[in-house]
Amino acid sequence: MPPPFRLHVPDADIADLRERLARTRWPDRPAGAAWQTGTDLGCCRRWPDARVSACAGQ
Repeated sequence: MPPPFRLHVPDADIADLRERLARTRWPDRPAGAAWQTGTDLGCCRRWPDARVSACAGQ
């Protein structure tokens, strides 16, 4: 098992990532039910914010 470690990401890098994610051009919702045409768009749009928030809090 690898030893535990801490990862430090500078605040400026997190801010840059948030700005880039905010400029993401999301596709239109495809016809059909979510998950039948691929990943649910709403789920995809929430994922980046959740990950950046989790990483910033560590």
